[in-house]
Amino acid sequence: VSQAVDLSGALTMLRNLRVIGAGRHKRLKSAAQLLPQAQGATRAKLLGLFANTYVSTIQEVSRADAARELVALRRELGDAERLYEALGAQAAVSAVVGDLPTATLAVAEGRRIERPDWTARRRAQFAFQCGNVCKELGDIAGCAQAMQDVLEISLRAGFDQGVWMAQLGLADTALLTSDVPRAIDICTQAMDTLHDLNIECAWAQVAAELG
Repeated sequence: VSQAVDLSGALTMLRNLRVIGAGRHKRLKSAAQLLPQAQGATRAKLLGLFANTYVSTIQEVSRADAARELVALRRELGDAERLYEALGAQAAVSAVVGDLPTATLAVAEGRRIERPDWTARRRAQFAFQCGNVCKELGDIAGCAQAMQDVLEISLRAGFDQGVWMAQLGLADTALLTSDVPRAIDICTQAMDTLHDLNIECAWAQVAAELG
């Protein structure tokens, strides 16, 4: 089971890096069959697949339930950095389903335990999720600051995915403050970033935002 979970996680990461959605739904269905047999850190890896899946969902596993159990399990396992990552996932899914109190608590706890020596990818993703929670709460200034943090962390670390995610988030905040020229300028920068990275699916998303 452990080897199957590791393989599923590696394939998911590969698909996410390439921003390719084909096969994701089928892979999640297969991963769900492993869940009843998985325990401890192996189960946490599986729960992370479901909690962090934004495009495909399956009836067998609720993303919100997966995030909730993941946070509890990471606390039990005593891995602070992995707990931080799980809190980010819980914040993200809670914001999507409208559970803003849970999202706010997850963000607050994550910020309390955050350490500057943790991986740039995790810190950038957590900051991005914080920004989305701020946006749902109507805190546009907080959202803009979080997205700026994502951009700075990502640029320093060479985390290309974080750069365009931050640019898209900053374009959103500019639009929400009616600064249309700035939103257009940032979207154009994001399209240039994605063109250089040759990520066509994400480029289309930014092009739609620009439109």
